[in-house]
Parts: sequence; structure tokens; C-alpha cells
Amino acid sequence: MADLRPAFLAMLILSSAGLFAQPVNENCSGATALCAGQAMAGNNTGASGALPGFCTGTGFGVWYTFTTNSVGGAATVALSGLQCPPVAGASGALSIAVLSGDGSCTPGSFSAVSTCVTDSASFSVTTSPLAPGTEYWIQVTGESAVSGGFAQCGFNITVGGPGVDVVNVDFDAGPDVSIASGASTQLHATGGTTYDWSPTSGLSGNTVPD
Repeated sequence: MADLRPAFLAMLILSSAGLFAQPVNENCSGATALCAGQAMAGNNTGASGALPGFCTGTGFGVWYTFTTNSVGGAATVALSGLQCPPVAGASGALSIAVLSGDGSCTPGSFSAVSTCVTDSASFSVTTSPLAPGTEYWIQVTGESAVSGGFAQCGFNITVGGPGVDVVNVDFDAGPDVSIASGASTQLHATGGTTYDWSPTSGLSGNTVPD
């Protein structure tokens, strides 16, 4: 019988490495970009970035970034679906801080544009009015109940609000047209930069405006 122990051991090592992989956005320089209204799954488990938690008593931070629209205004960052396995000394809560910066990712370059908000259930934080067309950063960290023990959780993160929602965009797929079976008509779309018509059956092209 073939000896399966080496293969099993290799699988075990690979599985263990995957379980404790560090988040790709544990450093500010690798911050994950968020789009308005689009939820993204995140996890701060195993994060060991160079910067400490911006909020007092927090650690194991992960970073996100977003850019305000052409109008600017307040933005709301929401965390939902928190899943926090027990960690010794940890409270099972996460914190959010929204920050302005110059892109250098040095500790002294950041200023808070929101309060630090912490919870163990779904929660959100709203910023002060933000400048238009400007990049901002979000740090999500685990709270500590006992020094050294930080919450490590999975979650969903969303950004929205007047400062980031899509504005001044007017899409138009053209007027409604009725045609007989087997006949054709010309499409006239405006307001976009890229196009993807669906279904594609019968189209001469699905990535052009007309």
C-alpha cells in the first residue's frame, strides 16, 4: 500500500498556512479600494501591519480607501456580519476610524475625520463633511480587553453617503422603440464611457453606444 503520510502532511501544512494568512491590506500602502454602496468582505485575522491602531486600545488593523465624488460631503462607513471567534483577552468588538492623509502612510500624516466607533454587532460611523475628489482612508481594528489580546473578525464593509455616492451622471439607453419580428433598429445610448448591452443575441456589437 502506498504511503500517504507525506502527501497528508503537505496538505496539512498548506491548510494551516491558509488559515493564518495575513490580510493583503494589513498595511496602509496596500489599502483595498471601496466603491460607493458595494459591500466587500474583510477580515483582520492575523494582521500585523507596521502602524498601530489609530483608535486607543486597538490593534490587528486592516486598511481601506475611498475617493469622494465631485461634490463632497459626509460619508458613512458601515460594518456588518461580524464573526469574531473567541480570542483570549479580546472583547469581540471592532473599531472604525476614517482618516485624511497625504498618501505617505506615515503615522503623523493622518488626521481623523470621524470619531472612533466600536461595537461587537453591526454598526457605522459618519464623517465630518469631506472635500470633493479626495482620497480618504479607513482603518478597521480589533479592540482589546486585556493588553495583547485583540479581536480578530470577519466582516462586511460598505461606504456610502452624499460624499461618495455617484452624482452628476445621466445615463440614457434611448427612446423606447417597437419593431416587427425580424426587423431591426438602431440603439442610441448616452452618458457612459463603456457599454455592455445584454442580451447580445441579434446585436451587431454589445460594447458600443449605438
